[in-house]
Amino acid sequence: MNSERNKNAEIESYKNPFVHRAMEFYKKNYIFIGVLVSCVFIFAVLFYQVNLIDLSLLFLLFSIFCGVVIISLFFINVAFSANLEGAYAAYEKIAVANEMSNEARRRTEEANMAKSRFIASISHEVRNPLNAILGYAEIMKNGLYGEMQSDRYKSYVSHIHESGTHMLLILNSVLDISKIEEGKFTLKEEVFDVHTVIGDAVAIFSGRAELKGVCLYQEYGDRGKKICADKTSILQILLNILSNSVKFTKDGGSVFVRCGCDEYGDLEIVISDTGVGIAESDIPRVLSAYGQGSLAIKDPDTGTGLGLSIVQAFVALHGGRFRLKSQLNEGTVVTIILPGSRISA
Repeated sequence: MNSERNKNAEIESYKNPFVHRAMEFYKKNYIFIGVLVSCVFIFAVLFYQVNLIDLSLLFLLFSIFCGVVIISLFFINVAFSANLEGAYAAYEKIAVANEMSNEARRRTEEANMAKSRFIASISHEVRNPLNAILGYAEIMKNGLYGEMQSDRYKSYVSHIHESGTHMLLILNSVLDISKIEEGKFTLKEEVFDVHTVIGDAVAIFSGRAELKGVCLYQEYGDRGKKICADKTSILQILLNILSNSVKFTKDGGSVFVRCGCDEYGDLEIVISDTGVGIAESDIPRVLSAYGQGSLAIKDPDTGTGLGLSIVQAFVALHGGRFRLKSQLNEGTVVTIILPGSRISA
């Protein structure tokens, strides 16, 4: 019933009010109008017969005028009916398309939510025994209950610990993206020195960069700049970007980390490299969840493709902006802009 009323209202909107009222009056009283015009014409003939020429001419003209009006109303009614039928058909097509689109969107959202819940559940189930494996491996690696005599066993334990740590990082990334997609991730904001956090992130990757022959530079704008944000999330943003920069920069290349305020008073963190870069056609895929560029797919040492998705989500949660510029074989520049309102006085 409501849908029918909506359709009728939609059709009514196509009508000119004056013409619409005329059409309604014509439809309801067309018999009376026809009889009235006929009577006027008959009176005109009678007046003519009795030599009342003036009255006869007047009635004749009036009957002709009414006839023209009736014929005009008839053709207008036919034209408007055709237009209204076309509008109604177009409206029905649009309504069906919207309904199908809404249903498809609802199913997609339900599927995404189910996928996120499933991934989160599996990740929790895997992380618990993984933490135990890491704990025992660390005990054996540090020789808490006595040194291992075999160097091969020491190497095995070290590999187990490194592989387990890598898997734990992947699981944490999956859990983070699941929480973000479900809207359950909350920021734990505090005031801290952003340059200290940047220094920590650079220190974590300095060893890996040195092994690859990559120079890692850190440039400061205003030292001691403090911001109010989620410290763990900011560190994760830096680690994810630096991980890609160091990973895809070849021997002899460089990675630069700059931090300072832009001309608008916002905090700007820029991480640039001289690495292999990203093809323009690959950038949308790289920025999507689980997406990887063509070069990353060929590299056996690739992750889940969640790094930049998490970066974008964390930046958005802080009310910031994310920009990525890259050209193949010329390097990549990633810019993180946090609003000036987060800078602590």
